[in-house]
Amino acid sequence: MFKLGRSSKPEPTRAEVAERMRKSCEHVQGWFMFGGIACIVQLFLCASTVNYCLHEAAATCGNDWWLALWATVQGVAGSTDSNGNTWGNAMTTIVSGGFSATLMFIICAEGTRCFKAIVEAGTPFTPAAVKHMKAIKWLVIALVLYPLVLALPVNLLCPSNGTFAQFVTNQAHTYGTLDFIVFLVGMAAMIHVFEYGCVLQRQDDETI
Repeated sequence: MFKLGRSSKPEPTRAEVAERMRKSCEHVQGWFMFGGIACIVQLFLCASTVNYCLHEAAATCGNDWWLALWATVQGVAGSTDSNGNTWGNAMTTIVSGGFSATLMFIICAEGTRCFKAIVEAGTPFTPAAVKHMKAIKWLVIALVLYPLVLALPVNLLCPSNGTFAQFVTNQAHTYGTLDFIVFLVGMAAMIHVFEYGCVLQRQDDETI
């Protein structure tokens, strides 16, 4: 029969819990750093793709670099025609890959700094951690909304009479999913929890 009573295992001490928290935060900090490196690689790939698109477009656009940014190049993933051929351009790569990779890199940097602050303070309830959490929240909002914000100016600037707008709108649908909304709501609640914890931590330190 299973024992339903309380476990005989002793409760961990405050020092043991603090050490576990420190190690866990160091692991998460490492993952954020790895994510930042992955974003740098993505930015490098985006830059290479943009350079390739501009080089291929030079034959038809000449020295008109603005038109070359929008010129479609076969073999670059941006859209697919009825024959299954992929087409894209430098501007597509900049908007889809460049902007998102840049925002994700900043998010990873803020996450690294957040957990570094927790490790250094020895407690999760530190104002520095809350500050970085708030920055991450606004960066995630920017990641979700930037395609919608860019839709109108991109329409006006596109040489092909706004045919680029559909791609920008699709980008917004890609990021504007329910999981991001749940994440933002949960993170907003956690920020308030951590702010409350900061008050309790300060009172505890003053008492000691």
